[in-house]
Amino acid sequence: MKHLLSYFKPYIKESLLAPLFKLLEAVFELLVPMVIAGIVDQSIPQKDQGHLWMQMGLLFVFAVIGVLVALVAQFYSAKAAVGFTKELTNDLYRHILSLPKDSRDRLTTSSLVTRLTSDTYQIQTGINQFLRLFLRAPIIVFGAIFMAYRLSPELTFWFLVMVAILTFVIVVLSRLVNPLYSSLRKKNRPAGSGDTPTDTRHACDSCFWPRKTRN
Repeated sequence: MKHLLSYFKPYIKESLLAPLFKLLEAVFELLVPMVIAGIVDQSIPQKDQGHLWMQMGLLFVFAVIGVLVALVAQFYSAKAAVGFTKELTNDLYRHILSLPKDSRDRLTTSSLVTRLTSDTYQIQTGINQFLRLFLRAPIIVFGAIFMAYRLSPELTFWFLVMVAILTFVIVVLSRLVNPLYSSLRKKNRPAGSGDTPTDTRHACDSCFWPRKTRN
């Protein structure tokens, strides 16, 4: 893992700013129910049009700021993910060219092309999603619980039950899908890329870890 983390060094700023802007986006989203509650509890019963227009304007401001913050977060997360993948692909390509011919024949051309294209693209997608979600998701969940408690402590219990059920479903699906995905990758292993899955894994590891040590 430390070899992969070294590719983040040129993009430390982007890797920090992306989740921070996503955090701001989540905060603005959590403020919207409070404004709606103010409209329902105060503006409508009291027929206060001035307060209603003020709250509607506040919602519009939150929406505009939320969109701008989300765009900035998307920009930084994409820049970090693409830059990371570019550096990794360049080193991987140089390393493949340095492999002896028998190693390239054992790995097969199709397998090497897959590692340079599809596999690195999956890494890029994973980094992009991680930078956008690893702060936003917990803030949304715990912030929603806090806001729900402020609005209605009685309904918060059922909200917590739903969160627990969703968490259980996600964990179960992950446990079921991950082995299926691993077995599918083994079935789609290129013919001639190794006598056994272990041999193939060792060969692929030597391909995926460039010999060059990044500073």
